[in-house]
Amino acid sequence: MSTRGKDRSVSDEELIQAIKRHPDPAVKSTELAEQLPLTSTRINELLKSLESEGILKKKSFGSANGWWVSRTQDLDR
Repeated sequence: MSTRGKDRSVSDEELIQAIKRHPDPAVKSTELAEQLPLTSTRINELLKSLESEGILKKKSFGSANGWWVSRTQDLDR
């Protein structure tokens, strides 16, 4: 996974684990911002990067996106 442009205070793995620990099947960036030392805007950037790498999936719910770990990625871990 690329680290270019990413905040080094939260690793990709930490972000993925925060998504997996969430009680709902999909999580919003604002919910992750409550758990991690980053803004929801920065988390959104990281989520989009992980989506482009095929690690995460997303679905729009009105003005918000729900994010989850790709099933194929989840099987690899």
